[in-house]
Formats: sequence, structure tokens, C-alpha cells
Amino acid sequence: MSESWTLDTPTSPIESAGTLKECPYVYTSTCFARGRHGNIHRARRKNIPANAPGNNLAVKVIYKTSLLDYVELPAEERAKMTKEEQEEWDAEYLDMMQKWLHPLFKETYVHKRLNDHPHVLKYVDHFWTSTKLHIVTELAMGSDLQIRLNKRILAQRGGYSEAELIPMFRILCDTLAYIHSRNCVHRDIKPSNILFRTQGNEELVIGDFGFSAMLEEHRPNLTTTNVGTARFMAPEQARKMPHGSPVDMWALGVNCYYFLTTQHPIRPSASSIEDETEPYIIDQEGIEAINWAGVSFLAKSFIRGLLVMDPTLRMTAEQARKHLWLGDIKICPEP
Repeated sequence: MSESWTLDTPTSPIESAGTLKECPYVYTSTCFARGRHGNIHRARRKNIPANAPGNNLAVKVIYKTSLLDYVELPAEERAKMTKEEQEEWDAEYLDMMQKWLHPLFKETYVHKRLNDHPHVLKYVDHFWTSTKLHIVTELAMGSDLQIRLNKRILAQRGGYSEAELIPMFRILCDTLAYIHSRNCVHRDIKPSNILFRTQGNEELVIGDFGFSAMLEEHRPNLTTTNVGTARFMAPEQARKMPHGSPVDMWALGVNCYYFLTTQHPIRPSASSIEDETEPYIIDQEGIEAINWAGVSFLAKSFIRGLLVMDPTLRMTAEQARKHLWLGDIKICPEP
């Protein structure tokens, strides 16, 4: 790689920049997944055998310019400026860059804070280059739930059975309960962020904390930005209202219905289907219109306890984990 590996980012409120003489990783693929602000590559540590335990890694590469393009000054405009005007613009640009870069530091901070839970994708490292932030995590070898569901649909197998989903949702509820107990909220719980550590179904993990937020213990509804994926956004999140951990529980309910039926419980507008970042308005009428055909009474009760307009009445992760649907009860579909 021809790029300089010096950490040259300005000091963050959370972390201070250091110096890295040489990249400690070898990237073994150009890109195997793409996101809004960067790509994900396979990698391994240098000077360690490729098949060594724990040496299958993923690197999320985020380009600073992908977040800052809209404040870039065209060269022809800059040429028209006096030296003083250029210096003033540069100062404003740096201030804007600091504000945009702070969330990137936050992602690594939140991820490290949750790293001791067995069902959170393991954070390994992060470092800056002259133009990019590199976040290193373990590589989930078993793909994600969206890929697995797509394969089922293509094979005409339909959605997951309730018996298949129950063990997964026990893990998801336990993991979200831990995340929320650490005063964190994920804000983008969706199938592509629910991964399998291995090819089996046992080691489920939650990944991608790019939209996560830290909440103050005495202010559980601190954040107001509506980042996330439109079809999984809670009503208060889409409306840019103060919100906290209940938004993850709404998303969990949407995921559960989606895995069972391969449909979203509440249909978004046409514009939202085209742009997953565009929120859409949800109301009680939309909830009441959900089609429950083929869903058992207990599964319906579980999902309805999560798809509640009032976030204060929505089940918490701990309450959801204790729901009868996740207990050892034989599941029978409604007639």
C-alpha cells in the first residue's frame, strides 16, 4: 500500500492521536462489503501465520472526505480569495472537520466499552492514515442474517420458523440488555448488523456501532438525531425526538416480524424504499393494520410488546428476555 501510515488526525475529545510507523495488518481482499461512508476489507496481522487463531480480521475503512465533501472549496473559488480569506476558510473547515470526525472516534469508544460481551463483535484496533480511519474487528465467518434470509428466500424456503428464531432472540435480548446497561444505544439494529461468528447458528453477534450513542445515566433520552435505517427506525427516532434505548427494542420487533414473514410489518413510502436513510412516519393505524397470518399468539404478543408507539410503554430488553415466547413452551401457529 502506497499510503502513509502516520496518524495525523487532530486531537479528539475522546482519544489522542499517536504515531504508527508501519501498518501492522495485511489486507487480503480489496473489499467484501460496502457502507455509506467506507468499505470493509478482510485482513490479518503481519508476522503471524495466516491460519493462527484470531487472525481472521475485518477492517472498516472510512474515508474522511466521504463525510466532508459538502464543505470542500473548489480550487477555482479558492484562487479568487485573498490569503486572509483562505486562512479564515481553512479555520472554519478544520472546525467543521472536527465536528464530523468526533462521531468516528465515538464509534471506537462505544465498541471498546462493550468488548467484553461474548455476543458483541470483537473490537481489535483502530488507527488513522492521512485520509482514512481504519477500524479493525474480528471477522464474522458465518455472514449476516440478511444474507442468510436472502438465501432462504431464493431457495423458496420462506422466513425462519419460530423454533429457529427463539434461540437467536434470547441472545439478542441478552446482548441488548447488556448494551443498554452500559448506557449505550445501537440505533441501527437490522439483519445486516446481526452476524454469525462461525458457519453454525450458535455464535450470534451484534456488529457495526457506527450509529451508536452514549447516554448519560440521568438523561436516558439525550440524543435526537435520526440516523439509522428507515425501515427499522422507531417513531420517535424518525421524528427527531429525544430518544434512547427503546429505539433498539422497536427495531428488534421489526426484525422479528421480518425474519418470520420476510415482509416489513409497516410499509414505508415509495421514497423511503429508494432511500433507506429517509425516515417515514409511523402511526397507530399502521400498527393495527399489521398482517399476523401464520404468526403464533405468543410471537404476536412478543412483537406487539415491542412495536409500541409510546417508548415508555415499550418492552425493555430485560422484559423481552422474560417474555413467554422466549421460554421453553411449544409453539403452535394460530389457526
